Amino acid sequence: MISIREWLSSSLFAFTNEAEDVLYDLTNGGVIGCVFAALVVFALFRLSLIGLSRYQQRHNVDVSLRKFTRRLLMFIAVIGWLILCMLSLRLDPAIWSGTEGPEGINFSYLNILIAILCILVARVADKLISARLIEEFETQTQKDIFNDQYGKNNQSNITGVVRNVLFILVGIFLLNNFGANEAFKINDQVSISLPQILWAILIILLARLALWIFTNLFLYGWYKREKIDLGKQYAYNQLLSYVVYFIAIIFALKYIKIDLTLLLAGAAALLVGIGIALQQVISDFFSGLVILSERSVEVGDFLDSGTYRGTVKKIGLRASVIETLEQKDIIVPNSHLVNESVTNWTSTRLHTRCDVSVGVAYGTDTALVKKLLLESADKTSGIMKKPMPFVRFANFGDSSLDFELYFYTQQVRVAEDIKSDARFEIDKAFRENDVSIPFPQRDIHIQGSGEK
Repeated sequence: MISIREWLSSSLFAFTNEAEDVLYDLTNGGVIGCVFAALVVFALFRLSLIGLSRYQQRHNVDVSLRKFTRRLLMFIAVIGWLILCMLSLRLDPAIWSGTEGPEGINFSYLNILIAILCILVARVADKLISARLIEEFETQTQKDIFNDQYGKNNQSNITGVVRNVLFILVGIFLLNNFGANEAFKINDQVSISLPQILWAILIILLARLALWIFTNLFLYGWYKREKIDLGKQYAYNQLLSYVVYFIAIIFALKYIKIDLTLLLAGAAALLVGIGIALQQVISDFFSGLVILSERSVEVGDFLDSGTYRGTVKKIGLRASVIETLEQKDIIVPNSHLVNESVTNWTSTRLHTRCDVSVGVAYGTDTALVKKLLLESADKTSGIMKKPMPFVRFANFGDSSLDFELYFYTQQVRVAEDIKSDARFEIDKAFRENDVSIPFPQRDIHIQGSGEK
């Protein structure tokens, strides 16, 4: 009686050549393995669809993303079944190997299917992880000022980082699977391979991903509890990012086996020349660190330097970006914000004082003028009730009595518009009460030359 092992290894039919050499032998075990692989893959596919459906309902995933993920899972199931069939049938024809093609590379149909499967799995993971991170981010921020400032750009950045991390991992696996991991000698002491380069890039990307998760999903909760303003949040995040990236770069260089002592020794000789040539850049760099540490200027502050007025959008390592009232971005070196006189309208107080000057004709009732000015301020939108506006009799002018209306506003970015509205109200009140605004008058005497 034949045993199960013998029956599984027995041949159904074999492929031979003209010399009757067996090219491929199809066994009973191979066929059963294909059927069993189909059942396993189908069961896993159904379970993954059920789990995906529950996950998508729980987290309210977009309909288009659901359809896209289902299609990818279907392709993954088909490719996975083909790979299992080839393994059970011991069918792995080579396209080229190290002896036929590029040295060290093993390029076969099975490896191609594995590569496709890895790419599809990475694509599904990219979609699900990115959607989960974005959902958590939107839940944390809840459409507040933090989300308005960083929202869409922050989301697109993190989805790109997740995608790059996953595909670099796939690339490293495939390079090792195809045997394309040979190191190239740069000199007698340094040799580097493509997987090492990818690992170094991966370390930087993982540092960025970890930094995003920590600052946006964990550190932000502390910001909300402590009621830390947006400028301080930005400063803390920037300083933390400098530290994390510095450590990540050191680990990346160590991973590709670059001797940091030799690198620092060579860099030391260049630092003197670089320091002389780039004095201004270095000054701007340290000025940026001073700004972030002292927080004399923060993101969201409204600055007035005399040449520009605008809101700070970004504080970088070398320069800061300021958005003017004309919706133009000005790149200002950080040293200018530290060494030059700049008025920060929003750093210490929630409101600022503005004034509007006006002159009336001599003989006008000054008490009436004061009353009309205060009533005009009360009717103007944007002017605060407390602290209360007040009027100052400024001077006896050449042709007018000069008054100044002082008021406070929290809308410092549109202060000029508020002043304009106040002038409209003042002009209307003066016309209704017959208060005239004089204009300068001069007497011109023309002296004739006389008759000859």
